[in-house]
Amino acid sequence: MNNQTRFRAIMLSVLAVAVAVGIAVTAYNFGVQHAALEGGKVLSAPPGTQYVYVRPWGFGFGFFPLLLILFWFLVVRQLFWRGGYRGGWHHCQHVHDAPQPPEQKV
Repeated sequence: MNNQTRFRAIMLSVLAVAVAVGIAVTAYNFGVQHAALEGGKVLSAPPGTQYVYVRPWGFGFGFFPLLLILFWFLVVRQLFWRGGYRGGWHHCQHVHDAPQPPEQKV
C-alpha cells in the first residue's frame, strides 16, 4: 500500500467521524430546543381521575440481586477452583489415583 492510499483512508475516516459528530450535535441541539419549548407546559389529569402508583424499584420481582450474587459466586468459584477443562482439583486427584505400572527388576 502506498502513501497516497493510506492518506486517503485516514482522511475518509476523519471525514466520517466529523460527519457523525455534526449529526450528533445537531440532534442534541434539536432535543434541547424541543425540551425548552415543551417544558413550559403543565399537564394535569382531569378531575375524578384515578391515580396509579408504580413501584419505585422497577421490574424483576427481586431476581436481579439473586442473579448478581450468583454471577459473582461463579466468578469467584472460577478464580479459586479452576474447572476440569484446565486441570483443576479433580484432574489432580485422578492422576494420583491412577494405577502405577509394576516396577521391573533388572
